[in-house]
Amino acid sequence: MITTPDRSGPESVGDPEYARQLGTRLRAIREQRGWSLRDVHEASEGRFTGSAVGTYERGERGISVQRLSELAQLYGVPVERFLPESPVRESERGPLNVEQEAANEKVVIDLAALENQTGPEFGPVRRYIDTIKLKRGDFNGRVLSVRTSDVWAMAAMATVDPDTFVHTLGRLHVLKA
Repeated sequence: MITTPDRSGPESVGDPEYARQLGTRLRAIREQRGWSLRDVHEASEGRFTGSAVGTYERGERGISVQRLSELAQLYGVPVERFLPESPVRESERGPLNVEQEAANEKVVIDLAALENQTGPEFGPVRRYIDTIKLKRGDFNGRVLSVRTSDVWAMAAMATVDPDTFVHTLGRLHVLKA
């Protein structure tokens, strides 16, 4: 599970199954690069220790969104490649407000309107969208439909929750109706 560091102690694991699945993906991507834990330590110039990455990979320790983003950049893969699917039963989810419903549906982004946004938080979002366009071969340049997992990843890059991210896009007129 991706967590925010607990100021009073180590990061909690939260949902152990999610943490295990995330760790499995972390390990698989590291191994695809042919890297050992020592290689990660050296490539990150000490920002990641082998023991810390090992605890993330075994699901023993949660990883913050910021650290996950840094690891994704180090490995050269989009953050979403690390994230396991997280099916949530309707009864567990509880009531949704309008913004939450928007975050759980496909979101259509006006690419021209996004280009007009100058905030530094939009740089990683633009690069992520460019990756989606490249993967899909979709270069019409006008709009892009993104999935819930993409919204979640972009929100993480902007360091906000998905609901706030969708609300902000709407307020900035970046969403297509």
